[in-house]
Amino acid sequence: MFDLGWQELFIIGTVTLIVVGPKDLPKLLNKVGKVFGKIKQVSREFYDQINETAEIEELNKLKNNFDKHIDLESYVKDSDISVGVKKDSKVKLKKR
Repeated sequence: MFDLGWQELFIIGTVTLIVVGPKDLPKLLNKVGKVFGKIKQVSREFYDQINETAEIEELNKLKNNFDKHIDLESYVKDSDISVGVKKDSKVKLKKR
């Protein structure tokens, strides 16, 4: 992650132990763990919202494509055939 070797981690741990002290070190590590957990939770929520937004956008595109393809008049290209719709919503094809 940060490309730290065992020597660097040992030096960081030793300096932290000297500065904080052995009595307060567990409390510090607990707080650091909670902060990293909160950061991970926030990043996961952000990632989930981005994915949800992308899925909604994709569904809207699919719906628009589907609506375009179910329109009967878009498939009737022949100039001899026209589409008429009666009041009872039945489709009727007429030959001109």
